Amino acid sequence: MDQPWWGESTLTQQLTLDLGVQLGTPNFNDTAGPGFARLVDNSFVYAPYFFPSGPSIPQATLGKSQQFTFAIIDTAPVPLPPALLLFAVPLVGLGLKRRRKS
Repeated sequence: MDQPWWGESTLTQQLTLDLGVQLGTPNFNDTAGPGFARLVDNSFVYAPYFFPSGPSIPQATLGKSQQFTFAIIDTAPVPLPPALLLFAVPLVGLGLKRRRKS
């Protein structure tokens, strides 16, 4: 899994607590926040989730066929132009501008 919190029990708990229901309440008949999946074994997916009326953060232990909404983050890198292009494009523009004035 490619989520920053994968395998990090403390981080999943903290994210769940910090976000609360800011991402909505898509689970358990619209009463609980999304899960932050942290572990999968041969039988279950383990994910804490926020339940507003509960005093603590419950841990969902879900069978692989159970329906549940999870939080995800898109960590796709944003392509950046090569450094040369960042400098070359404005310089070419200045050169064309000067040529027109001549």
